[in-house]
Amino acid sequence: MAVAADVAASEALVVAVAAEAADAVAEVAAADADEAALVADAAASTALVVAVVAELAAAVAEAEASDALVVAVVAEAAAEVADPEASDAFWVATALLAAAAPAWYFAEYSVEPETVPVVFVAHSCAAAAPD
Repeated sequence: MAVAADVAASEALVVAVAAEAADAVAEVAAADADEAALVADAAASTALVVAVVAELAAAVAEAEASDALVVAVVAEAAAEVADPEASDAFWVATALLAAAAPAWYFAEYSVEPETVPVVFVAHSCAAAAPD
């Protein structure tokens, strides 16, 4: 009976040693997992800081763009208030130029006012032909 108890105690010791080794492996794995979690947490914190800085930069850029738009609108309004006669004169000159364009065309490129653009093309071809 003492031998059987000794064998049982030896088996229990082997199981305990194996369990202790498994426990040590589990502790190492847990430490590795903790290290990986710490690295992931640091990376997440860094990403959060980068995101906050980017958001602040975007807010500053948006404010600057908004300011530039306000300046452009105010400048445009000021230009129209400062010189409305120039704007009217521009449109009057444009209308006069549009009205005078046909007469200029006929005077420049044809002999008769009734001449059509086909004659202008013929004149251009004749002028480009070698002598």
